Amino acid sequence: MPQQRSELPSDLASEARANGILLRSRLLAHERWLTSEQVAALMHTDADPEGYTRDLRSRGLLMGAEYRKQYWHPAFQFDAAGMLLPRLQELTALLPKSGNCWSAMFWMFQLTTDLDCRRPADVLEVDMAAVIAVARRDFVGDPDGW
Repeated sequence: MPQQRSELPSDLASEARANGILLRSRLLAHERWLTSEQVAALMHTDADPEGYTRDLRSRGLLMGAEYRKQYWHPAFQFDAAGMLLPRLQELTALLPKSGNCWSAMFWMFQLTTDLDCRRPADVLEVDMAAVIAVARRDFVGDPDGW
């Protein structure tokens, strides 16, 4: 019986997992992340930071990924004044929710030729429409057109 497309042999699955852990570690070390407390302070709210950011994440208004029982929020989604970027909810609706949201973070920090060999995270503030278009193609579009 042929193997299903979604299943990898155990050695490939182990290697993919190890690569994901390494990438996550590199992103946490080299990119700017905010804790829930920092997000709440940036947004000038007195609300409980965990509850506040959980609510924003659940409504797709804030991106975050869980690591060691804490959510880390990438700084790229805030403008220079500390406000969340417009149309962020439209983007988050397209991104994968698997892997404690790390799949979405990996995509955001990955170079793509569709953005002139730039990362979505680096283009987001200046051209949100382009990032949304690439996300729509990558996650909603017809994979046969890849």
